[in-house]
Amino acid sequence: MKKILLTTLTVFALSAQADLTSVDRGHNWSNSPIVFEVEVRSAKAEQRRAKKAGFEWRDIGKFLKKAAKMHKAGDTKGAMKLVKKAKTQAMLGQQQAKDQANAGPSF
Repeated sequence: MKKILLTTLTVFALSAQADLTSVDRGHNWSNSPIVFEVEVRSAKAEQRRAKKAGFEWRDIGKFLKKAAKMHKAGDTKGAMKLVKKAKTQAMLGQQQAKDQANAGPSF
C-alpha cells in the first residue's frame, strides 16, 4: 500500500511541476539580443571545429554576416533563422569529416 501511495504522489508531484514549467510568462526570450549573441557564439564555435576538421562549408560565414546585418536592422527572427542554419551546416561539416575519414576505394 505504501508503494502505491508513494508512486502516486511522486507522479502527481512531477506532473504538477511539469505543468508549471510550460506556463507562458509573457516574454519571448528568442527575440532577446542576449540569446542572439549566445547563438552566434555557438555557431562560430561549431564553425571553428568544422574548419579544424577540414570540412568548413562555404556558406557558413556568409550566413553569419547576413544574420548580423539583419539583427542590426531589427529582423531578429530572420537573423536567428540564419544563425541556426549556419550552426547546422557547421555541425554537418563536422559529421562529414567523420564520415569521410576512412573513405577510399574498397577492393
